[in-house]
Amino acid sequence: MKTDIREWKVIWHFFRPHKIKSLIVLLTMFLSGLFEMLNLAVLYPIINYGLDLEKKNFVLENFEKAIAHTIPDNPFLASCVLLIIVSVLAVVFKFIYKWCSNKLMIQIVKDNQKKILERFIAAEYNFYIKNQQGKLIYAGTTASERTGTAIFTVITLVYNVITALFLFFLLVLLSWQATIAILLVGLFYAFVIKTVMDKFIYKCTRISVEESQRRNVILNELITGIKTIKIFLAFDEWRKRHTAAVDRGLDNKFLMLTGRVFPEVFVKFVFYILIALTGIVLSQQSHHEVISLLPLFGTFAVVVNRFIPFAHLIGSGVMQIAEFMPDTKIAYDLCKEEFSVSFDGKKALEGFTDKISFENVKFKYTNMENVLLKNISFSVERRKMTALVGYSGSGKTTIINLLLKLYRPDQGNIKIDGVDIFELSNKSYLSRIGYVSQETFIFNSTFKENIRFGMEECTNPMIEEAAKLANAHEFIIDTKDGYDTIVGDAGVKLSGGQRQRIAIARAMLRKPEIIVLDEATSSLDNISEKKIQIAINNISKHTTVLVIAHRLSTVQNADKIIIIEGGEIKEQGTHQELLENKDVYYHLHTSKDAVEEVFSKEKIL
Repeated sequence: MKTDIREWKVIWHFFRPHKIKSLIVLLTMFLSGLFEMLNLAVLYPIINYGLDLEKKNFVLENFEKAIAHTIPDNPFLASCVLLIIVSVLAVVFKFIYKWCSNKLMIQIVKDNQKKILERFIAAEYNFYIKNQQGKLIYAGTTASERTGTAIFTVITLVYNVITALFLFFLLVLLSWQATIAILLVGLFYAFVIKTVMDKFIYKCTRISVEESQRRNVILNELITGIKTIKIFLAFDEWRKRHTAAVDRGLDNKFLMLTGRVFPEVFVKFVFYILIALTGIVLSQQSHHEVISLLPLFGTFAVVVNRFIPFAHLIGSGVMQIAEFMPDTKIAYDLCKEEFSVSFDGKKALEGFTDKISFENVKFKYTNMENVLLKNISFSVERRKMTALVGYSGSGKTTIINLLLKLYRPDQGNIKIDGVDIFELSNKSYLSRIGYVSQETFIFNSTFKENIRFGMEECTNPMIEEAAKLANAHEFIIDTKDGYDTIVGDAGVKLSGGQRQRIAIARAMLRKPEIIVLDEATSSLDNISEKKIQIAINNISKHTTVLVIAHRLSTVQNADKIIIIEGGEIKEQGTHQELLENKDVYYHLHTSKDAVEEVFSKEKIL
């Protein structure tokens, strides 16, 4: 990594929205650094008081005279009083700088973390398909937090640079010859710091960040698939991957921390060497010359003693920025990345009165060569039940995803009452749809919160009514706390069928005009399925239902059954009409065991 203007542009991206506040912080830095310098400068007339020096600095001599004019009878008292005043102002301005800088840093971190969440919310569905969950979680948590630390480090670094420049100016006034020696050593120090940072710190940090991301992905997979991993005794694979990530990450972090020790050790070494060398030079002078130079030497030593720590902090700060830069770039790239946002139109859907129609729809996923859906055309009539049937991979779920605006067709239109759904606002369109999939989303809260998901204004009777409709009320009230029972992460305390019925209750609660069931009864036993089927049949009298099911019994009562094969519609009609056609549907239905045959041939209906 080469620390150049491009890297600082990444940092500036986070400060840019706060230009005024940044300028205020910069002003407080300037005032704090100025009074830090004056605090040390006032020491010179105090140390020099009472000595008749032959060698004086012109600037320092006039500074002494200016102080003496405040209290002519007692210039020593004047110097002491001025020292108190300057010391108080130095403390005040440093406190103001700290308060303003901390306020700025917190505001930047808040804005950054909120912006990352908004980016996650706005991103289209395909964004999550392309990225690993563990890495996204890392970007939204660890990387975001370390970006905040980087911001704080940058603010502190700027303050240290400003204060160091003021102290360096004072050193020049005291002795420009000695300051040149310090400058030469400082340039060597800066070169070494930059070399260590570029060749060592950034490389180790980048590897450590990559392994942290990998560890996040591994833990996410472990927790998500814990049931399957336990059954298949596959812990060794995850243990090996996790151990490798931990070892490589922490080994590089150790090297990085070791490199960070260098600035402190080097600076202290330089300070004492400079003092010793200066003493050696003075030892070559006469006794009178040494005495005359002692106030200047003492003041110079005090200023150097204050300057050196700032030089150390600058070096450490630069290294820390290099350490945090990989995470900062992750947050920056996420904020600046150009990706498609969720499709959201501007028109409001006033109501659903006629039908939903797919018109010559073509679609293929970006990572696939072949077109998945080919000129799909069909309609879903209002208050009718329409079923999609087809082999696994035929495109049934993709049709649902298009209907739910998770993807956009490459060609053709999807319309509701003649209006393209992508021209409609998501709020007016999606709020009319109740969706239940085979991959049920249950979060770690109560039954009540999971059912009223996204509808906080719903009352308890409304929630119970939806649960009864989904055949979930009985098993909920059998639990210890009823509707207030915690279901665990991803509903781990529930059976598959119970999770599915909670999802169905959630959809029913919305009182949707359209219900989409994507293999929603796949996890239910026969008795529960029959109860749900009765509920679906009842709802279909007043609601539009679009269903995908792998059991033929689920779709027999549909007003229209659509057979999809290879991304094309092969036939459509009622149950009786399709039996009379004696085609795909007929062969499935007339087999001894339709479900067994479908699964044996790796077909999912």
